[in-house]
Amino acid sequence: MATPDSLGERLRYLLDYEDAYDDAEELFDNAAEKKAIVRAIAKLRVLDPAVGSGAFPMGALHKLTLALRRLDPKNDHWERFQKELAGDRATAAFGSRNQEERDAALLDVSRMALKSAMP
Repeated sequence: MATPDSLGERLRYLLDYEDAYDDAEELFDNAAEKKAIVRAIAKLRVLDPAVGSGAFPMGALHKLTLALRRLDPKNDHWERFQKELAGDRATAAFGSRNQEERDAALLDVSRMALKSAMP
């Protein structure tokens, strides 16, 4: 099968379980494009208005993890973005005049950092 040209075609291949692409190096060789897609996935929110069995959000999760595995197999972009978010949250916490809120926010950032550092 020919390599897709348009962004839409490449994204469809990225999310397709049937495709033979183990990684997306041939499809997404632009680092800025990869970074933008990883960030978009990180910011994505899924709503299941039926609130049924959970199959819909789990299916979405599987597709997104497939895309992340193909785009960022070593999680380099994902890790940098998560550290950036933690830094932003810590900066915002230091801006708070309320000590309890600040301490709670910093504790939350610290817990996130510990979770991500675990093997």
